[in-house]
Amino acid sequence: QNFQRHMPKTRNFLLNDLNAIELHKYNKVEDHTYTNIVPLLSGKSWDELHHNKWTHQEFFDGVNEMFMWSDFHKAGYRTGVLLDDSFVTAFHFQKKGWDKPPTDYYLRATLLELEKDKLMKGQGEHCVGDIPEITHNHDYWIQMASTFNNSKTRPYFGYSFTTRLTHDMHSKASAGDHLYLRFLQELRDKNIINNTVLIFFSDHGQRFGPTRSTYNGLIESRTPHIFLVFPPWFYRKYPDIMKVLKINQERLTT
Repeated sequence: QNFQRHMPKTRNFLLNDLNAIELHKYNKVEDHTYTNIVPLLSGKSWDELHHNKWTHQEFFDGVNEMFMWSDFHKAGYRTGVLLDDSFVTAFHFQKKGWDKPPTDYYLRATLLELEKDKLMKGQGEHCVGDIPEITHNHDYWIQMASTFNNSKTRPYFGYSFTTRLTHDMHSKASAGDHLYLRFLQELRDKNIINNTVLIFFSDHGQRFGPTRSTYNGLIESRTPHIFLVFPPWFYRKYPDIMKVLKINQERLTT
């Protein structure tokens, strides 16, 4: 996998320090991001959204109830969505996105303003001011988790998807390895992971390029990575669940 080749520090930390469960036969269901993300977030295929008399020419507001953050919202959770690009996202590329925020916390307005400011975010650059944009996004989640990660407050659900770094050149993933490692270390060191379930995943493997034209590239394109991280106490309290998850590591999952 591209993740294994270019982000070994992050992968090793997930497995060795956070005791993550890696699903080795996790398989995509469709070709590109939108057709994989919709089933992941809603449990429905992308064309099932149209059964609700909804089309891509409309805002997603009409089908927002189908996505899992709406289920968490109904259960009393605070909810947040962070997409790192204003255009190349599952919900905005050739689509209209949302008219109203889909969750309690939604940073699209901030992102649009940042992209207008050439001093803060130059065209083609991967920084916000003088910090990597990945770190900027990670800091947001650290602040959110640090604020809400308290048993006396409402629980929270967050969905974040990073596109910009690797969308046009998958080898750039190596530039994010130490940044993701630092993020995961901070989750651990601030004890956030003790009250958090983390799902670290990708939507699909390489779709273009010389590697994709090989047999291994074909397999990789269909088997993105996914890691499940649970609080340390969860492993001790629910050994039967962990046993089943470890069995499922070698089973086909989607």
